Amino acid sequence: MQARDKEKKELCAGAGITLLDVPYWWDGSHGSLAATIHKARPDIPIPQRFLVGAAPISATKGTAGGEKRTRNKKKLTVHY
Repeated sequence: MQARDKEKKELCAGAGITLLDVPYWWDGSHGSLAATIHKARPDIPIPQRFLVGAAPISATKGTAGGEKRTRNKKKLTVHY
């Protein structure tokens, strides 16, 4: 994790802000984003139509043997 990412994560946590990392391979679907938000913050009401059949965004893509690919992630900050 880069220093600025770590600092941002710590500042958000200290301020009570939920910070979600959205990787570049996110498919852009509303359902997967809604499921990811719901997984991180189940207290936020999300319409059921977005959650039916949707899976949270995977933290890894195309990994083998537990290898994680984390370079070139785009960040999406969601504040509640």
